[in-house]
Amino acid sequence: MSRLLSLRTLVIAVVCVLCKGAELLKEAMLHTVLFENYNPRVRPVSDSKIALSVEVAMYLLRITDLSEKNQVLTSSIWMDIRWYDELLKWNESDYGGVSSLLADKDKIWTPDLLVQNEIGNKRGIGETTLNDPIVMSDGHVTWWPGKEIKTTCKVDSTKYPFDSQFCEIEISKWYSNDNVLNITYTYPSVDLVHYEQSEEWEILSAIVRKHRHFEASQNFSRIKYGMTLQRRPLFYVLNIMVPLIILSLLNQLCFILPIESGEKIGMCMSIFLTFVVFLTLISDTLPQSSIHIPIFGMYLVFQLVISGLIIGLEVLVLFTYHKPQKEIKDRNTQVCNCDNDRISQVNSDDQTVNKVVRINTLTHNEFSLTKAPPEPELNGSHKAAKLNRILGYMVLGVNTFTLALLFIVLHS
Repeated sequence: MSRLLSLRTLVIAVVCVLCKGAELLKEAMLHTVLFENYNPRVRPVSDSKIALSVEVAMYLLRITDLSEKNQVLTSSIWMDIRWYDELLKWNESDYGGVSSLLADKDKIWTPDLLVQNEIGNKRGIGETTLNDPIVMSDGHVTWWPGKEIKTTCKVDSTKYPFDSQFCEIEISKWYSNDNVLNITYTYPSVDLVHYEQSEEWEILSAIVRKHRHFEASQNFSRIKYGMTLQRRPLFYVLNIMVPLIILSLLNQLCFILPIESGEKIGMCMSIFLTFVVFLTLISDTLPQSSIHIPIFGMYLVFQLVISGLIIGLEVLVLFTYHKPQKEIKDRNTQVCNCDNDRISQVNSDDQTVNKVVRINTLTHNEFSLTKAPPEPELNGSHKAAKLNRILGYMVLGVNTFTLALLFIVLHS
């Protein structure tokens, strides 16, 4: 009984191998028939006056980097390109039910598509990919080339780290005009099914639009995939903004510290040097651009200037504290009392009207010399304390105003 089962299994295996071999033979025969007289440089259309329609869809896989300095977006994409090839059709029943086959991309016609705004050596889509097109029995061809690209992106980092950027990936034709090749998009947005979330950027929206331009008496079309990217600010808030606000608050302690302690200048210098070291450490993190200067970067420099100015103000306070007092001088005042008034009448020969002029004259001058009491003067310590308090309130008001203005502008 066991021998009978083993024999039956062997027969089934041999039949399967023969069937599989026959299927492979049919597929190899189909390859030979389809590509025997096929020219990959000729458009697969029966009428050369008809434009071949190509549908394009883009899948975004990941956003690797967005360089503010170089204005470059690095991303990985996967394209879905479909078209109809009239020369690659067959009857499935004639070839053992083969409904599709994998064709070498160098042996069939492929559209001359490229990323228009790519940086560096521009190569056609699919030139560096290992994916080959799949041909269906009805002549429809599907191709899924993928690549990592670096495209231009105008970055405006004015509201860093609460900024958002709009970047585009443009798919265009290398030499074919709209009368030869007509490209359209399959979906009205970028497909994010296979997208891996970025640690730094969040995609708020993604749109697709078709752009046409006229050049050399011919129409050319391109597909623009636009994405609005929002920076994730939590990392920058915790590691840059919060320490900066704490340092700005520490500046106020310079005015609270008593003058008699003798450590005011030392403390101010320590905070100033901390600002300098902090600015050096985060210089690589801030966007490096001279066109769109970040408001936060200007605020950081402003706080550095304020910290240096506080050192000068504290020197002024200490100078007032140790300034020698002036001698108090008595002031003498002269009091003039006028006793009598004399009225004189002046007659004028040329005028008929008498003018009465009241002339105040002194019949006798009475000068009384009185000694005014000396004005009370503040000593150096009182003056320095008062000046220190006034300057402290002024710096606190400036810091509060600039900090509030910073958050209002960044969130507007």
